[in-house]
Amino acid sequence: MGFKKVLYRKKIKELPEELLPREKALKYGIESLSDVELLALLLGQGTKEMNVLGLADRILQGKSLENLKSIKLEDLLKIKGVGKAKSSSNNCNI
Repeated sequence: MGFKKVLYRKKIKELPEELLPREKALKYGIESLSDVELLALLLGQGTKEMNVLGLADRILQGKSLENLKSIKLEDLLKIKGVGKAKSSSNNCNI
């Protein structure tokens, strides 16, 4: 199992502080966050199987936040943990 998969299966509370998006933003500024970390802040929470960082990474699939608008609503809804409310609010936030 890869590092990311192990990291994404841990609860956010179990991760070191330097990997937490909110704490990283407060300490180093919002510009220090990756697109995955920014999206994680917008999402707020993940699922039982995957923390919010894993969910954000799965949504972006290697794309940037700029490309998030081009992802179809139907495709977002296929991702476990993304319902109509999250998908709509994320498209509004971007």
